[in-house]
Amino acid sequence: MELRHIIQAWQTLILRLDAGEPYLGRPLRRAAHPIAAERGADGKLLVVLGCWLLPELDFLSDPDIAEQVAAALSRMLEDEIVVKVVSWPSGMTQAPPDALDVPAPDLLAGLPEAVRAEAVNCESALQRWFYARAYQRGLRPELQYVVGHYRLDFALPRYRVAAEVAGWEARQGPREREHQLGAERWRVAWFAGQEAHADADRCVAALLRLLPRDAYVAAGPRRPPAQSLPRPRRNGYRERR
Repeated sequence: MELRHIIQAWQTLILRLDAGEPYLGRPLRRAAHPIAAERGADGKLLVVLGCWLLPELDFLSDPDIAEQVAAALSRMLEDEIVVKVVSWPSGMTQAPPDALDVPAPDLLAGLPEAVRAEAVNCESALQRWFYARAYQRGLRPELQYVVGHYRLDFALPRYRVAAEVAGWEARQGPREREHQLGAERWRVAWFAGQEAHADADRCVAALLRLLPRDAYVAAGPRRPPAQSLPRPRRNGYRERR
Protein backbone atom coordinates (compact mmCIF):
# COMPACT_ATOMS: atom_id res chain seq x y z
CA MET A 1 0.00 0.00 0.00
CA GLU A 2 2.80 2.43 0.88
CA LEU A 3 4.72 1.55 -2.27
CA ARG A 4 1.59 2.18 -4.33
CA HIS A 5 1.27 5.62 -2.73
CA ILE A 6 4.91 6.44 -3.53
CA ILE A 7 4.55 5.26 -7.13
CA GLN A 8 1.39 7.27 -7.69
CA ALA A 9 3.06 10.41 -6.36
CA TRP A 10 6.46 9.81 -7.95
CA GLN A 11 6.10 11.88 -11.11
CA THR A 12 4.86 14.89 -9.14
CA LEU A 13 7.62 14.46 -6.55
CA ILE A 14 10.50 14.39 -9.01
CA LEU A 15 9.13 17.32 -11.04
CA ARG A 16 8.94 19.39 -7.86
CA LEU A 17 12.43 18.29 -6.90
CA ASP A 18 13.75 19.02 -10.39
CA ALA A 19 12.35 22.54 -10.18
CA GLY A 20 13.61 23.27 -6.65
CA GLU A 21 16.79 21.17 -6.38
CA PRO A 22 17.70 20.12 -9.95
CA TYR A 23 20.99 18.50 -8.96
CA LEU A 24 18.85 15.91 -7.14
CA GLY A 25 15.70 15.99 -9.25
CA ARG A 26 17.39 15.66 -12.65
CA PRO A 27 19.08 12.26 -12.09
CA LEU A 28 15.92 10.93 -10.42
CA ARG A 29 13.84 12.10 -13.35
CA ARG A 30 16.24 10.62 -15.89
CA ALA A 31 16.76 7.17 -14.52
CA ALA A 32 15.13 6.18 -11.21
CA HIS A 33 11.83 4.74 -10.06
CA PRO A 34 10.57 3.19 -6.78
CA ILE A 35 10.67 -0.61 -6.81
CA ALA A 36 10.06 -1.40 -3.12
CA ALA A 37 8.98 0.18 0.15
CA GLU A 38 8.92 -1.13 3.68
CA ARG A 39 7.98 0.39 7.03
CA GLY A 40 10.62 -0.43 9.65
CA ALA A 41 10.14 -1.16 13.32
CA ASP A 42 11.45 2.35 14.03
CA GLY A 43 8.57 3.85 12.03
CA LYS A 44 10.77 5.01 9.15
CA LEU A 45 9.75 4.21 5.59
CA LEU A 46 12.47 2.63 3.47
CA VAL A 47 12.04 3.54 -0.20
CA VAL A 48 14.14 1.52 -2.64
CA LEU A 49 14.83 3.16 -6.00
CA GLY A 50 15.84 1.18 -9.07
CA CYS A 51 18.25 3.08 -11.34
CA TRP A 52 19.10 2.16 -14.95
CA LEU A 53 21.92 4.59 -15.88
CA LEU A 54 25.36 3.92 -14.38
CA PRO A 55 26.40 7.58 -13.80
CA GLU A 56 23.11 8.28 -12.02
CA LEU A 57 23.41 5.07 -10.02
CA ASP A 58 26.88 6.04 -8.83
CA PHE A 59 25.72 9.55 -7.96
CA LEU A 60 22.50 8.62 -6.18
CA SER A 61 24.13 5.73 -4.29
CA ASP A 62 26.52 8.12 -2.54
CA PRO A 63 25.44 8.11 1.14
CA ASP A 64 25.39 11.92 1.38
CA ILE A 65 23.28 12.26 -1.80
CA ALA A 66 20.92 9.47 -0.74
CA GLU A 67 20.45 11.25 2.59
CA GLN A 68 19.63 14.52 0.80
CA VAL A 69 17.11 12.74 -1.43
CA ALA A 70 15.56 11.15 1.66
CA ALA A 71 15.30 14.54 3.38
CA ALA A 72 13.63 16.09 0.34
CA LEU A 73 11.14 13.23 0.02
CA SER A 74 10.44 13.38 3.75
CA ARG A 75 9.47 17.04 3.48
CA MET A 76 7.20 16.50 0.50
CA LEU A 77 5.55 13.34 1.81
CA GLU A 78 5.43 14.49 5.44
CA ASP A 79 6.99 11.21 6.51
CA GLU A 80 10.38 9.95 7.71
CA ILE A 81 11.99 8.46 4.61
CA VAL A 82 15.15 6.41 4.19
CA VAL A 83 16.39 5.95 0.61
CA LYS A 84 18.31 3.02 -0.86
CA VAL A 85 19.39 3.03 -4.53
CA VAL A 86 20.03 -0.19 -6.45
CA SER A 87 20.40 -1.22 -10.07
CA TRP A 88 17.28 -1.74 -12.20
CA PRO A 89 16.06 -5.38 -11.98
CA SER A 90 16.40 -6.13 -15.71
CA GLY A 91 19.75 -4.39 -16.16
CA MET A 92 21.26 -1.08 -17.18
CA THR A 93 21.08 1.04 -20.32
CA GLN A 94 22.87 4.03 -21.86
CA ALA A 95 21.71 7.49 -22.93
CA PRO A 96 23.19 10.86 -23.99
CA PRO A 97 24.05 13.10 -21.02
CA ASP A 98 21.43 15.70 -21.99
CA ALA A 99 18.55 13.22 -22.47
CA LEU A 100 15.58 13.54 -20.11
CA ASP A 101 13.15 10.82 -19.04
CA VAL A 102 15.27 7.93 -20.30
CA PRO A 103 13.10 4.78 -20.62
CA ALA A 104 13.94 1.96 -18.25
CA PRO A 105 15.01 -1.41 -19.71
CA ASP A 106 11.93 -3.50 -20.44
CA LEU A 107 11.13 -5.88 -17.58
CA LEU A 108 8.85 -7.91 -19.86
CA ALA A 109 11.07 -8.15 -22.95
CA GLY A 110 10.16 -11.05 -25.20
CA LEU A 111 6.78 -11.80 -23.65
CA PRO A 112 3.58 -11.99 -25.74
CA GLU A 113 1.35 -8.93 -25.82
CA ALA A 114 -1.42 -10.66 -23.87
CA VAL A 115 1.03 -11.47 -21.08
CA ARG A 116 2.39 -7.92 -21.07
CA ALA A 117 -1.16 -6.60 -20.72
CA GLU A 118 -1.81 -8.98 -17.81
CA ALA A 119 1.39 -7.83 -16.08
CA VAL A 120 -0.18 -4.39 -15.56
CA ASN A 121 -1.87 -5.99 -12.54
CA CYS A 122 1.49 -6.44 -10.82
CA GLU A 123 1.96 -3.81 -8.13
CA SER A 124 5.69 -3.13 -8.59
CA ALA A 125 8.60 -3.43 -10.97
CA LEU A 126 9.97 -6.31 -8.88
CA GLN A 127 6.71 -8.18 -9.19
CA ARG A 128 6.69 -7.69 -12.97
CA TRP A 129 10.28 -8.95 -13.12
CA PHE A 130 9.37 -12.04 -11.08
CA TYR A 131 6.32 -12.59 -13.30
CA ALA A 132 8.47 -12.38 -16.45
CA ARG A 133 10.98 -14.88 -15.11
CA ALA A 134 8.19 -17.22 -13.95
CA TYR A 135 6.57 -17.08 -17.38
CA GLN A 136 9.87 -17.98 -19.02
CA ARG A 137 10.01 -21.06 -16.78
CA GLY A 138 6.57 -22.17 -17.92
CA LEU A 139 4.41 -20.89 -15.05
CA ARG A 140 1.10 -19.19 -15.76
CA PRO A 141 0.04 -17.75 -12.36
CA GLU A 142 -3.03 -15.66 -11.78
CA LEU A 143 -2.25 -12.17 -10.53
CA GLN A 144 -3.78 -10.49 -7.48
CA TYR A 145 -5.85 -13.59 -6.71
CA VAL A 146 -8.32 -13.16 -3.84
CA VAL A 147 -8.47 -15.74 -1.04
CA GLY A 148 -10.86 -14.73 1.72
CA HIS A 149 -9.83 -11.26 2.87
CA TYR A 150 -6.42 -11.47 1.24
CA ARG A 151 -5.03 -10.80 -2.21
CA LEU A 152 -2.12 -12.95 -3.40
CA ASP A 153 0.46 -11.53 -5.79
CA PHE A 154 0.79 -14.79 -7.77
CA ALA A 155 -1.43 -17.83 -7.41
CA LEU A 156 -1.95 -21.23 -8.97
CA PRO A 157 -5.39 -22.00 -7.50
CA ARG A 158 -5.57 -25.59 -8.77
CA TYR A 159 -2.61 -26.50 -6.55
CA ARG A 160 -3.31 -23.96 -3.77
CA VAL A 161 0.22 -22.62 -4.18
CA ALA A 162 1.08 -18.94 -4.30
CA ALA A 163 4.00 -16.53 -4.19
CA GLU A 164 4.35 -13.09 -2.64
CA VAL A 165 7.01 -10.52 -3.50
CA ALA A 166 6.74 -7.72 -0.97
CA GLY A 167 8.76 -5.18 0.95
CA TRP A 168 12.53 -5.29 0.79
CA GLU A 169 13.99 -7.09 3.80
CA ALA A 170 11.03 -8.93 5.36
CA ARG A 171 11.16 -12.68 4.64
CA GLN A 172 7.61 -13.59 5.59
CA GLY A 173 4.15 -12.10 5.57
CA PRO A 174 2.12 -10.99 8.58
CA ARG A 175 1.57 -13.91 10.95
CA GLU A 176 -2.22 -13.56 10.89
CA ARG A 177 -2.16 -13.67 7.08
CA GLU A 178 0.01 -16.79 7.09
CA HIS A 179 -2.26 -18.57 9.56
CA GLN A 180 -5.39 -17.74 7.59
CA LEU A 181 -3.92 -18.91 4.29
CA GLY A 182 -2.60 -22.04 5.99
CA ALA A 183 -6.07 -22.74 7.32
CA GLU A 184 -7.31 -22.56 3.73
CA ARG A 185 -4.60 -25.13 2.83
CA TRP A 186 -2.59 -22.67 0.77
CA ARG A 187 1.20 -22.93 0.60
CA VAL A 188 2.81 -19.55 0.04
CA ALA A 189 6.39 -18.83 -0.96
CA TRP A 190 7.32 -15.47 0.54
CA PHE A 191 10.12 -13.51 -1.12
CA ALA A 192 11.58 -10.26 0.15
CA GLY A 193 12.09 -7.63 -2.51
CA GLN A 194 15.85 -7.85 -2.21
CA GLU A 195 15.69 -11.61 -2.90
CA ALA A 196 13.73 -11.07 -6.11
CA HIS A 197 16.09 -8.27 -7.09
CA ALA A 198 19.25 -10.29 -6.44
CA ASP A 199 18.11 -13.49 -8.20
CA ALA A 200 14.55 -13.73 -9.46
CA ASP A 201 15.28 -17.05 -11.16
CA ARG A 202 16.26 -18.58 -7.83
CA CYS A 203 12.96 -17.39 -6.35
CA VAL A 204 11.05 -18.91 -9.26
CA ALA A 205 12.93 -22.18 -8.77
CA ALA A 206 11.86 -22.21 -5.11
CA LEU A 207 8.24 -21.77 -6.21
CA LEU A 208 8.55 -24.57 -8.76
CA ARG A 209 9.66 -26.95 -6.01
CA LEU A 210 6.22 -26.55 -4.42
CA LEU A 211 4.49 -27.67 -7.60
CA PRO A 212 4.07 -30.92 -9.53
CA ARG A 213 5.53 -31.00 -13.03
CA ASP A 214 2.11 -30.70 -14.68
CA ALA A 215 1.71 -27.24 -13.13
CA TYR A 216 3.89 -25.60 -15.74
CA VAL A 217 4.41 -25.88 -19.45
CA ALA A 218 7.73 -27.01 -20.86
CA ALA A 219 10.02 -24.24 -22.05
CA GLY A 220 10.57 -23.94 -25.79
CA PRO A 221 8.46 -25.06 -28.75
CA ARG A 222 6.87 -28.46 -28.61
CA ARG A 223 7.93 -31.05 -31.13
CA PRO A 224 5.22 -31.92 -33.68
CA PRO A 225 3.78 -35.43 -33.39
CA ALA A 226 5.51 -38.00 -35.54
CA GLN A 227 3.70 -38.87 -38.72
CA SER A 228 2.46 -42.43 -39.04
CA LEU A 229 4.27 -44.34 -41.75
CA PRO A 230 2.82 -47.05 -43.95
CA ARG A 231 3.70 -50.56 -42.88
CA PRO A 232 3.65 -53.71 -44.95
CA ARG A 233 0.83 -56.18 -44.54
CA ARG A 234 1.41 -59.90 -44.47
CA ASN A 235 -0.16 -60.34 -47.90
CA GLY A 236 2.33 -57.89 -49.43
CA TYR A 237 -0.01 -54.87 -49.57
CA ARG A 238 0.66 -51.77 -47.44
CA GLU A 239 -1.70 -49.95 -45.16
CA ARG A 240 -1.69 -46.94 -42.90
CA ARG A 241 -2.52 -47.18 -39.23
